[in-house]
Amino acid sequence: MNEETTQERIDQLMRVDTAALINIIRDMEHKLTEYQRQDKIPLWAQALETRLEQLEKLRQADLMSSNSASNQNAGSSVPVTGISEDRLLARVRGEIEAAISGLHLQLDTKVSSAGLEMERLHKLLQIRPTNSDLQQVVLNIRTIESKNLEKIDEMTESVMQSLQKRLSEEMVGLLDELKNGSSKSDEHQKLIRTQMQSYNQEIAKVRSEMTIQFDSVGQDVMLLRSQMKGSDEMIRRQAETHMQDMNKVNATFEELKTELKNSQKTAEQEKRVLTQELKAVEDRFHGSVDRLNTKQDSTQRTLEETQTALTELDNNFSTFRIEANMEIEGLQKIMKHMDHILTEEQKRMKQMVGVCMCLGCISMDICMYV
Repeated sequence: MNEETTQERIDQLMRVDTAALINIIRDMEHKLTEYQRQDKIPLWAQALETRLEQLEKLRQADLMSSNSASNQNAGSSVPVTGISEDRLLARVRGEIEAAISGLHLQLDTKVSSAGLEMERLHKLLQIRPTNSDLQQVVLNIRTIESKNLEKIDEMTESVMQSLQKRLSEEMVGLLDELKNGSSKSDEHQKLIRTQMQSYNQEIAKVRSEMTIQFDSVGQDVMLLRSQMKGSDEMIRRQAETHMQDMNKVNATFEELKTELKNSQKTAEQEKRVLTQELKAVEDRFHGSVDRLNTKQDSTQRTLEETQTALTELDNNFSTFRIEANMEIEGLQKIMKHMDHILTEEQKRMKQMVGVCMCLGCISMDICMYV
């Protein structure tokens, strides 16, 4: 029994709630890390932020009430806000410049597209043959045809003249021989007949060749005439397409002229409207500047009040930081003290375990002795 009670006491002393101890340590580490974080707003900063927002709302309400009162006294319907002079002027100028730049871009795009279309049409017109070129081609074809016909006529005349001359010479020779035929034999007459037959064959051959040449020349002439008809048709079509292209070009030029005139008119109208609006805005702006100058003193006072509030908050924050540092130092001391206590308890537990083991050995010796 004594051994059991001592063992239970030792177990109770050695038993430590490690889970609770770990949770406490983790909670302390979490608080320390939350305090040292830069991306999270602490509670005192949140309170400061809410106070600043309330001050800003009060200042805006004061400005709006004062502006409405000044507007009622002045008799104008211009709403006055807290916008500075530079911002208002920059906004108005930016809107006007944006409108003018948009009109410039539209005009530039239209003019550039018109210039590109004109260049394309000029290139197409330069590539296509003109009426003078086609007429020159027709004249060249007709001169070639006339030269070929003249050559054919000259060839036929020369062949006919040579044949007539040779036939006349042969006939004269044959007549002379026939006149002197009493002195010649029958063999000579047969030779003359064979020569006449050969002459007739040559004449027939020449005639057949001439007919073939005439047929080929006629085919060439027919081909030239068909080519002439095709060239005339092509010239007519080219002239029609050229006229259509010219009409299209003229129509596009007229459309571009009208568009440019309309765009210039719209640009001038918008420019007038913008100048009028700018003048009105400048008048309003000067009035608002005068009213804002009157309210500058009140805003300066509110700024001074906010500055004093900020200085107070800075002082409070510095004191809070000092207190927090002191609390952190105290917590660190507590942690060190707890570590020292735990080490002392572990040493005591080890000593008690040694004592208990000694007592057990003594009790066993006593029992054995008994």
